[in-house]
Amino acid sequence: MQIDRVDFLDDYVLDIKLTNGKRIRFDLKPLLSTARFKHIVSEEFFKKGKFINQCCIYWDDITELQDYEIFEEKK
Repeated sequence: MQIDRVDFLDDYVLDIKLTNGKRIRFDLKPLLSTARFKHIVSEEFFKKGKFINQCCIYWDDITELQDYEIFEEKK
């Protein structure tokens, strides 16, 4: 199972489409207060994220979310 596409929705939610056709809604809000995601200070910045290399959601050099973290969270 791999991520096929990521859409950045309102209210810091990621809509993740998997290669098997399933979707995951990943709410990033609970992580925004952590040191790792503190640079996501606005929805505008959040929505500028990029899905790269079929495995990583990237915002800047310090702020990224790997596919295995998403799958681990959704178990």
